[in-house]
Amino acid sequence: DPEGDDVDRPALFLSGDLPLAMPEEISSFVQQAEAANVDYALGLCPAESLDVFRPSGPDEVGITVAYFNTRDGRYRQNNLHYARPARIGRLDRIEEMYELRHQRRFWNMFVLALRLLMDRVGGLKIAVLFGMMHLAGIADRNGHRRLARLLGRFVTLEINRATIAKILDTRFALIVGESGGCALDIDTEEEYDAVRARYDDWWPAHRARSRALHGELVASMIVPGGAAAPSEPPSGPGGTGSPS
Repeated sequence: DPEGDDVDRPALFLSGDLPLAMPEEISSFVQQAEAANVDYALGLCPAESLDVFRPSGPDEVGITVAYFNTRDGRYRQNNLHYARPARIGRLDRIEEMYELRHQRRFWNMFVLALRLLMDRVGGLKIAVLFGMMHLAGIADRNGHRRLARLLGRFVTLEINRATIAKILDTRFALIVGESGGCALDIDTEEEYDAVRARYDDWWPAHRARSRALHGELVASMIVPGGAAAPSEPPSGPGGTGSPS
């Protein structure tokens, strides 16, 4: 376990399957997380920022992702975490929630809601919260946007923030970033194939959008060689290196 100065040392955590992650997006997230003065900051991305990756027609290749619906809008977790792990009271609950993170599967959400319901820290209110978000997500994915908005209006980002802070027993913040690259993680062969097919189009457009939103990194922050695009797309879901 961390001791001494390490107890308050923050760390950035992100997954390794983010082919469109941009340094400007990550830098902006870290700056906002530092300014929030919390022990755990989680990044979110609004749905509008990911619409550019959706197929615009039946014959176009693209990626459609799941969102959670709130009164404040539709969002997706963007795989960026900035935390002081030693200051999080219930790290075990992060692992549990991550294991059940696939919102498309009803059983996963049911098990999570049941565990929260049985935990006196969670209780009925939190179980209902997750249930409403899940039902709104089902409606959204099936094209029933009005129903999704109706169900999602009972939940706000602030309710989510306060609920997660209570569950994890820590100071917690949600950081919204509009760039979107870090929210596009590659979990399936279909998503990997889509990225390979559209990589040459998506990379330069997304890099320009990220720089327009966050500004270019100053020279002292850039690793020698710059942030040039990799010569080839990622090797597969969660992988790196040259594709086979």
